[in-house]
Amino acid sequence: MMKDFAACLEDYAMLGIRLGVNLQPGQPLVIDAPIFAAEFAHLLAEQGYRSGAKAVHILWSDPELERLQLLNGSPQALHSYQAWRQQIYGEMMAAKAAFFTVLAPRPGLFDDVPAERTHALQTASLSALGFLREAKMRGQVSWSGLAIPTTEWANQVFSAEEPAKRIAGLWEALFRVTRVYESDPLRAWQGHLRDLHHRCAVMNTAQYRALRYDAPGTNLIVQLPHRHIWSGGGRFTEDGVFIVPNLPTEEVFTAPCALGSTARSKARDLSSMRNRSSTSLR
Repeated sequence: MMKDFAACLEDYAMLGIRLGVNLQPGQPLVIDAPIFAAEFAHLLAEQGYRSGAKAVHILWSDPELERLQLLNGSPQALHSYQAWRQQIYGEMMAAKAAFFTVLAPRPGLFDDVPAERTHALQTASLSALGFLREAKMRGQVSWSGLAIPTTEWANQVFSAEEPAKRIAGLWEALFRVTRVYESDPLRAWQGHLRDLHHRCAVMNTAQYRALRYDAPGTNLIVQLPHRHIWSGGGRFTEDGVFIVPNLPTEEVFTAPCALGSTARSKARDLSSMRNRSSTSLR
């Protein structure tokens, strides 16, 4: 029996907290969310407290206000970042908090903003929060995120559908790729992660020298370094907590040789090319 929307949304939030950041009892939780995602942010907070969160803090953002700031704010303001917000992130990182982001893409919202003003604000943010970004990459904090539909995003993805069906269609797609429709989504994800880890083990044992990809128009060879490592399906933090930063996640990956890739263009009628293949080389 198909779960109703409320049950799906609750399971979606559960996956973000119990699987994504894998919140531990007594751990603080910081949620970054736009103001129009309040309902989902509160579901995340509820799941956080169910998992034993010490406290849940929601840091709200307002894309409409940010657009107004970009269009009308002084140049000096665009080159600075809120000190109070930077301080909160620092304090929460020191408290070993888990960080969760609600992603809500709104394509086109900033199309009328001059690029140099957007760049100035983004540069200030990246500089002020560089310590948090580095901590995430080093596995020093737990972090993850999930996307929720917006009208702008749904209109792009489901432009052929009737407007009234687009948001529902995007929710359905998100629930499907995150395994929310499974009777036990968490168990389904555990099986999927085991499969990804098995694939990593196979690739790490194989130690291929290169990967070759044939596709219409291109032949690409990517050289791999000696003793390269394949990863995917989540990672452990420095404290030994397994997290899944990217939900959904379907791939395994590695790093290529810096100067070891070659590509050759194929001069042929692309319309006659119907099959694609990829071959691994030892």
